[in-house]
Amino acid sequence: MLLQVQATAVKELVFPICAAVAWLALIVRGTSSVFRVVNAKKAPRGPAEAVLLTVFFVLGAVFATSTPSVSADLDRLTGVPNLTALVIHCSIVMYSVAIQVLVLLWAHPLKRALPMIRRRVLFFALVLISMITLFLAAGSTRGIRVEDFLLHYADRPLIAAYLTIFLIALIIGLVAIMQLCLRYSRVAGNIWLRRGLRISAVASALGLGYCACRIGTAVSGLLGLPRGIWELGVALFGGIGGILGIIGLTIPAWGPRLAASRGRLERYHAYYQLYPLWAAVSHAVPEIILSTGEQPAIARFALKDLDFRLYRRVIEIRDGQRMLQSWLEPEVAEQAAKLGRESGLSGDELAASVEAAALESAMRAKGGGEPGNSEMHRVVSVTGGDDLHTELIWLRQVAKAFTRLQR
Repeated sequence: MLLQVQATAVKELVFPICAAVAWLALIVRGTSSVFRVVNAKKAPRGPAEAVLLTVFFVLGAVFATSTPSVSADLDRLTGVPNLTALVIHCSIVMYSVAIQVLVLLWAHPLKRALPMIRRRVLFFALVLISMITLFLAAGSTRGIRVEDFLLHYADRPLIAAYLTIFLIALIIGLVAIMQLCLRYSRVAGNIWLRRGLRISAVASALGLGYCACRIGTAVSGLLGLPRGIWELGVALFGGIGGILGIIGLTIPAWGPRLAASRGRLERYHAYYQLYPLWAAVSHAVPEIILSTGEQPAIARFALKDLDFRLYRRVIEIRDGQRMLQSWLEPEVAEQAAKLGRESGLSGDELAASVEAAALESAMRAKGGGEPGNSEMHRVVSVTGGDDLHTELIWLRQVAKAFTRLQR
């Protein structure tokens, strides 16, 4: 009984969230499709888009009607006891076939996909007709409404047959989804589509966990066990599988944007991290700066043209290093290397620390009015990368070491 109460609490919390996320995906994707046609003057995305929107709608309906309080309210509103149980189970079957259709449309041209789609739609249409017939023949919509339909009526022959058909069809559908997703994830050209297909395969595997719990509900009476012990598993497998299913379906759309945002955030961090080193070098050698008349705060926090500003910052630091070559001292580099090794530094970290110390010494020497040695650049080397990306990685290490020196 306690597990059943916990399962109801989980359903009341998780299922509305899943429904809201599914319908939010429907609204966002649907709005995008309409905007594409109306404003961008582009052709509709095709039948796969319509199927995807249908999947979002059906999945939202599954979770909304599976919420115990919503289910009770709908039965009260329609005046038909236990009707939502039939709606939930039929919606789950429809969701299963819709996912298969969607993957086939993603993987094949429409002409090749249609025969495979027809076979699946025909099979699951027969399943739905059989389920509805058995449900009505069992008199499930007459009499008293029960909180959990299967817990109370699983031992009735017609409902047992109904449940058997439902679970067999669902298992067939989930296995087919897993096979399709895993097969086409190996050949999909888009990395985010591959990831989405694999996540959808995991969601289907969790759906099989839901089926296992429903099978437990059916056989518990024969084993002398309370049927309610499986309901927490139904809630958890259903909820987690549903969330992963939504992620798998939507990640091809928002995954690239997330990666781009993460890349921009990383570049911004690099820009900000280089500022102390750039500010010191540009103060020592002001002629490296491309004058734009911008305020210092703008120079520190790039609000626009980030890629250009970051490129400029790297070039200006390197220009400053070249112009400070005459003030570099081998003795400073040697002493910095010795101190770094004593403190446990090695590899690139040690080299960056040495370069930062030598550069800091050169800036101090130039600022103090000491004469430069035009021959010094021949004996003091500056480490660097072969392209902008590797240069940026290296200069971030130097900037980090330089910032430590200023503390």
